[in-house]
Amino acid sequence: MYKLPCLRYKVGDTVLFREGNSPSLAWSKRWGNMKIADVTGWESPEIKFIEVSHGFCQDSIKLEVRKFIPEGGDVLERKWVDGQVRKTKRVEPYAIVNMTRAAQEVKRYISENVYSCLTTFLEDHDKLVRDTYLLAYKQSRRPVSRDVFLGIGKMLTPLFVLV
Repeated sequence: MYKLPCLRYKVGDTVLFREGNSPSLAWSKRWGNMKIADVTGWESPEIKFIEVSHGFCQDSIKLEVRKFIPEGGDVLERKWVDGQVRKTKRVEPYAIVNMTRAAQEVKRYISENVYSCLTTFLEDHDKLVRDTYLLAYKQSRRPVSRDVFLGIGKMLTPLFVLV
């Protein structure tokens, strides 16, 4: 059976989001960075509403999209490999109407669904892993006093020494 190697990283070295240019992730080359920007060249005034979900909870992210006028560098097809066969599918040119509202909707989704997503995702994991994540979630919802913060630091110090 194939096993992944044990990797050890410092918590401070982790990156929770990407900064700067994103050529490998880009659906479009019209922006040279990851800053939120709204599309301005719309083909149609009609706004459609879509719901996006990853299946870990009942809720979904609700977004407004609209057909845009493609520009040079926009990616209008998805490519993947199925076994040995390369496949391509054309994608209709739709974009999120208002990125600021979409970001607020994503924050709402995360805030309201983190617990149900965690429990669903962790249901088949080891009890220790599940209990650790659920305890961390529970503690993250409580106001933290200086004494609690120092207590957590004292509890975690031996773990860092072991790593």
